[in-house]
Formats: sequence, structure tokens, C-alpha cells
Amino acid sequence: MADLGKTFLTVAERARMGFVIVSLREDGADSVYISEMAVEILGRPREELATMNLVDIVHERDRGRVADLISRIMSGQKVESSIEMVMVHPNGKQVPVSTSFVEVEHQGRNLTVNIVTDISDRKRLEAQLARADRLAALGTLAAGVAHEINNPLASIALNLETLGRIAEESITSEDERDRARSLSQEIRSSLDRMATIVRDLRTFSRDDPMEDTAVDLRAIIASAERLVVHEVRHRARIVIDLPELPAVKARASRLEQVFVNILLNAAQAFETVAEQNVIRVRGGVTDAGAVYVDIEDNGPGIPSHIVGRVFDPFFSTKPIGVGTGLGLSICHGIVSRLGGELTVQSAVGVGSIFRVSLPAAERPVMLAGVEPPVVAQLPRMRVLVVDDEPAIGRAIRCLLEEGHDIDVVTSGEAALERLVDERAYDVVLCDLMMPGLTGADVYEHLTRRNTGIERRLVFMTGGAVTEYGRRFLASVPNLRLDKPFDSIALEQALLATVERAG
Repeated sequence: MADLGKTFLTVAERARMGFVIVSLREDGADSVYISEMAVEILGRPREELATMNLVDIVHERDRGRVADLISRIMSGQKVESSIEMVMVHPNGKQVPVSTSFVEVEHQGRNLTVNIVTDISDRKRLEAQLARADRLAALGTLAAGVAHEINNPLASIALNLETLGRIAEESITSEDERDRARSLSQEIRSSLDRMATIVRDLRTFSRDDPMEDTAVDLRAIIASAERLVVHEVRHRARIVIDLPELPAVKARASRLEQVFVNILLNAAQAFETVAEQNVIRVRGGVTDAGAVYVDIEDNGPGIPSHIVGRVFDPFFSTKPIGVGTGLGLSICHGIVSRLGGELTVQSAVGVGSIFRVSLPAAERPVMLAGVEPPVVAQLPRMRVLVVDDEPAIGRAIRCLLEEGHDIDVVTSGEAALERLVDERAYDVVLCDLMMPGLTGADVYEHLTRRNTGIERRLVFMTGGAVTEYGRRFLASVPNLRLDKPFDSIALEQALLATVERAG
């Protein structure tokens, strides 16, 4: 080993890669040198490695490929400069490695230098990037699914209101009217639940506008609970006990991601399914004015020697293949960028408390569940409905035709033909995303005509809003109706548009 040179030995022992040098002979191979890092990566003592065949310490799925590689080396053939394989430690731990082979002749001997590099971090990062790509694709898919679901939901919701009105007018028996109201309310409740689920998925999977806004933490946590309830309910109960809290400045989807991740981690910490497994969500305001939310579980807790590492990238206590070890690290980064803190306290056998602490926003937000204002009696209006879904147009017509004059078209091109006379309609209810001319295209065409009728457009959207669509909606003063909407929201939009357009 001394004849290999002190310089090489110094480099080999300090490098973050392992070196295994073997001497090839016709009857086999002898180990000449095994570096300390090679011992660490391969997980076996140097004496054991010196007598072992490489085939014996690789994963079974790689053995055939490695055996063929060794056979070609022994026969003097040129081999690939670098290959990847999985090494298996005696304790069962699997370590992905990259191995490079360099063939040299030294003092009359044929030597093969095997350079072994642990690529675990790289593989985890590749898996995370692949997962991020899948999530991005899921976000696009969720927006499309939301659009396809929200359109029929809007039609059902509007037609349900029309049916309710017809029932009130035509059913003479008070008992039958009560029964009709009860059935209508039950259907409406189910529709609202479906709409909420779709909205939550859309919010969670999309990227919000770059500017943070004032958001209600109670609404964010309620949405996060709805997203995880099917996963959590088989492991633990979620008990939410939040007082009214000041708004915080954040992106709603990113903050929701934080709470979804912490709730799922808390549920997955429980090793057994039991009624007493509880995840409690509490909150308040610190003496310094920060708004905090505590997510506390009575699970097994985190050992003291690793609790300080739970926010480290790639650190995970979960089995191989379950999670990437990046969830809490990403959450920590999100909260930190918002000017807040994500901390943890834990004790083995007692449980854990994750605290999200954020600075309060300067302006308040309207809390979820606030009753909409009562709409004043509307004057009779001329309304054009533009939607490529015929059912939407029919539903709006049925709901409004008693008090207004309603025309329906199913394309942007047909809308422009109807809007040649700027005095033809008081309000135009226009779908944003349509084949051919979109709602944004209709707006731009009308703006070029310089008649002012573009101010009378109300944009309806089912959720499949592109980046261009989001920028467009943010750049115009027109009102927006998110499908599914009810008659109150519709009438509010009609009245507000007429008042603003003058």
C-alpha cells in the first residue's frame, strides 16, 4: 500500500467518495486498497470487504448486471465508465451508489480503481423534483376538473332555485311545501359541499398571485381539515377550538399547504388506531402581537436527539418509500418567508405541538360564513348570457326571465354580433373560458370599439383560469362570478354592474 504514494492516500482518505482498488489476476482479484469512506458507504468492515465479491453486497435486482460487469472486467474488456446500483448493508439499509471504474497498470500489475459515491441525496432530490412535476400536473388537472364540475354544478344550483320557486307557487298543501323545502335544502347542502371540495382542491393546487393578501386563518384551517379528513379520520380525531383571530398576510394556498402537511404528519405519527387519538388545533395572539396556531397531538412524541432535525431537508423518521423528508422543511420555508416561525415541542410518550406563528395583517378580512347583504328590488333589465355550456344559459334564463329580458348565446363570436348596439343590453354575463373567442377576447374587442359596453360585462368562471386569465381579471374592474353561484350573488352582480356603468 505504501507504493501507492502518500499524495494519493491523502486525497483518497479525505474525499467524499470511496476508493476500492483491486489487482486483477487470471485466477481472480485481490483487494489492494479500501478507503475509509468506502467502508462507510458500503457499510462493512474493511477486512470483510477485502474477501467479499461485489455481487454479494448489491441488491438482488442489480446482481445479474454486476456479475456481467465483473466478468467483462476479468476478461479484459472495456466497461462503462460509470454505473448506478444499490448496495445493501448487513442491517438491511439500502444505499444507492454510483460506481466508476478506471483501469490502470502499476508496477507490472493490472489494477482496477473502483470509485464509489453515495448518491442518496441526489436520488431523494430527483424523487422530489419528479413529485413536484406530478403536483404541477395535478394542479393543471385540478383546474380543468374544477371547470368541468363547476359548470354542471352551477346549472343544477340555479335550476334548483327555479324549482323551489315553482314549488312554492304551485303546491297548495303546506305539508307538501315543507317537504319540498326540506328536499331542496338537502340537495342545496350537498351541492355546497361539492362546490367547497372543488374550491379547496383548486386553491391548494394552484399558485396564487405573487402578492400576499390578508387571509382568515380559521377559513384556511377549515379548508385544510376538509382536504385531510378522509386520511386522518381512520387514525385520529381532529378537534378545532379557534377563537376569532386577526387576519394574517399570506398566500392562501401556501398557508393551506402548511396546515395540510402538519395535520397529516400528526395523524401519521399515531402507531395504532384508537378513539383517544386526538389532534387539537388551538390559537391566539402572543404578547408581541403575533397570531399563532398550535397543532397538538397525543401521539408517541419525537425523541429529544432528533427533534431539532425535523425541519432539515431530507430528514425523515418514516420508512423508506414513505415521504421524501422535505414536507416540514418546505413548510418551515413558507412560514419563514411570511415573516413568521414554525416551531415544535415534543416529549416521548406525551405528544408533539407544532406552532405556526405569523405577524398580523394590517387590514381585516371578511370572515367565512358572513351572510350576504339583502339585494334591493331590481329594475327590469336586458341581460345577455354568453356561455358555451347551453345548460348554464338555460338555467339563468329560467331563474331571471320573470323579471328581466334574457337572451342567450353560446360563443364569443355570437356575443359580438349581438353587442353591435351598445344600448342593446344593460348587463352581459360572459363566461371567461370558451373555445374560440374567450371572455377576455370579447372584452378586448368591445374596448377597441370604444362604446363603453365593456364596462357592463360580468365574467363567470368555473375555475380553469390560465395565467393569462388571472392577469386579465386582475387588470379589469369588472365583477367576477365563481361557479356555482346562487340567485343572490347573481342579482348583486346585476345591480352593482348597472350602478357602476351608469
